[in-house]
Amino acid sequence: MDTLYDIKPIFEFAKAYGDVKIVDRILIKTLPILLKNKLELSAAAIDESAVVSVPAEIYQSVKVAAEDLTNKTFAG
Repeated sequence: MDTLYDIKPIFEFAKAYGDVKIVDRILIKTLPILLKNKLELSAAAIDESAVVSVPAEIYQSVKVAAEDLTNKTFAG
């Protein structure tokens, strides 16, 4: 079984440095990989969840999108 990684801290990082719609913008930017993996995420679901566990491929994609959109490096 593949190792799962929590992307919730990436979204918290993005909210601290991005605009009000940053979570939606990250989800839109990563939509192709989310759909490929049959993963449905929404800003509300992310906010309500304590942990959002995903495979490494999605973790990396979300991390890159967050860094691109905030122009900051995620150190988590």
